[in-house]
Amino acid sequence: MVLKEELVKDIARKYSRKGEKYELKGPIYCNSRPYWLIRYMKVPVFGKKTTTGFVILDEEMNVVEDEETFKRVVSAYLYPKPTSEFFRVYSEELREMKVLQRYFCGERKFIGKVDVVDAIANMRGLPRIEPLGAVLILLEEIVRQAGRIGEIVTRIMEVKMEALRAANNLMRVVEWRDVDEFDKNVTHTEYNLILSLIGAFEERQRLLSELVRRLENIREREGLPGFVYDLLQNARTEAEAIRRLNIYFEQILAWRNRLKAASERSRELANRYFETLRRRIS
Repeated sequence: MVLKEELVKDIARKYSRKGEKYELKGPIYCNSRPYWLIRYMKVPVFGKKTTTGFVILDEEMNVVEDEETFKRVVSAYLYPKPTSEFFRVYSEELREMKVLQRYFCGERKFIGKVDVVDAIANMRGLPRIEPLGAVLILLEEIVRQAGRIGEIVTRIMEVKMEALRAANNLMRVVEWRDVDEFDKNVTHTEYNLILSLIGAFEERQRLLSELVRRLENIREREGLPGFVYDLLQNARTEAEAIRRLNIYFEQILAWRNRLKAASERSRELANRYFETLRRRIS
């Protein structure tokens, strides 16, 4: 739909203030209906333009005074749009999650390259050494805890796919529902799941460190069969890998926090611009 240029100019001039310039932006969709924004701004001789307010027009060229619609359209316009860099970074995160999903969601559970269930079975065939009982209990807990990590990773994958779908939609048209879905998924649901994943990895790291400590004590006192020594080495390796993974996830949370701040800023500005709208059209 093309707006009537002269009518837009008349409306824009009607609500402009002294010294303001204006430009037309849109369409921005809200619940599948198109809206256009007249953006008012001050343009200094030097420096950046400063937005001073918005007037929203619907497809019948009526000025939108409904508070909820105004705030949704303006916040959707101000919300940071996904870029090619976002899709690159987000796709990289998705690949990392797929690797974790394969590792933690399979029927067989591993510590590094060692099948934990096989290790438990082999240990039960060893002569009874008292410390091995505690190691077996620890290994069984590691298997259970791997299942919990797998559940979190699977849920993160689901949320990421929903967010990616919304982001792809926003590359075609800006629709408030897609902005809202993307924002909730990335800065809230996924954010909290990643926090849970970091906590679960910290717990796994603790369990692996305890496993290493117990196996080293047994090695010093009794010696270790080859397969148990392999388990010890793989537990050390995975504990270090998890430490690096958590650093990576902390970095992911950092850019989520930046997006969360930008999202909150867009809503704050939408609230402020609605107040200026009231004064502008009164």
